[in-house]
Amino acid sequence: MTLTAIKYIKVLDSLNVSVEAVEETLKLFRENPQLKEALEDPTVANSNKYAAIDRIFDGEMRNLIKVLCKYSDIGYLEEIASNYREYVNAHHEKINAVLRYVTRPDESRLEEFKVFLSRNYDATQVEFKLEKDESLIGGFVLDVDGREYDWSLKGRIAGLRDMITGGKADGRN
Repeated sequence: MTLTAIKYIKVLDSLNVSVEAVEETLKLFRENPQLKEALEDPTVANSNKYAAIDRIFDGEMRNLIKVLCKYSDIGYLEEIASNYREYVNAHHEKINAVLRYVTRPDESRLEEFKVFLSRNYDATQVEFKLEKDESLIGGFVLDVDGREYDWSLKGRIAGLRDMITGGKADGRN
C-alpha cells in the first residue's frame, strides 16, 4: 500500500467515516468508469468537478473526493477503499469472517461463533458475511484471517477419502 493511500485512510478513520460509505463510493466508481475519468481529467476545472461531486456523493465522502481531485490523487481512490476495512478492523480490534452454510444458523449459534472468534483472535467485535453454499452438503465453513475452519459434510467426506486413499483431499472434489 502506498504512503499516499495510508495518509488518506488514516484521515478517514480519524473522521470516523463508515466502511460502508467508502465501499459504496468505490462501487459507484467501478460501475461508472467515466466518472473517474472526468474527475482525473486535468482539463476539467475543479469548480466543475466540485459541483458534480456535490450532486453525486453524500456528506461522508464528498470532502474526501474533493481533496483527491484538488491534489490530483483521485487515482488512489481504489487503493484507499480496498484497504480501508482492513485498516479499520486492525486498529479497532475488529475482525471479519465469512460463514458459508447450507442451513442458516440461528442467532444463538452466531453468538457462539462470535465468542469463539473473539477469544481466538483477541477481537472485541466480529462481523460476519453470511453466504448460503449448497455445495457443502451440510454443516458450515468459517473463513477468518486467512484460516478456514471446515465443519462441512463435504469437508468431512474429503477427509475420510484422504484417510482411505492416503492422498490429500482438498474438500473440493
